[in-house]
Amino acid sequence: MEAREGTVSGALREVAAELQDWSRNFLGDLEKCIKKAKRELETCRRRGITRDSVTMEEILKYHLEKLENQRELYWK
Repeated sequence: MEAREGTVSGALREVAAELQDWSRNFLGDLEKCIKKAKRELETCRRRGITRDSVTMEEILKYHLEKLENQRELYWK
């Protein structure tokens, strides 16, 4: 990356802006995935209880847990 202003402070401003943009995009996508996983899990729970639906619920809960762990790590 090349600083447009040619100064250290200008380069820092550009890096800060790019990091802020990355953070907004990354966390936004992660939040969308978490919302989607929660909807899918709720839909699965509303179906009748079968061996397949129980298996699917466990898979969805695992997936949601992984996404929430990623969000937690991001904020640390």
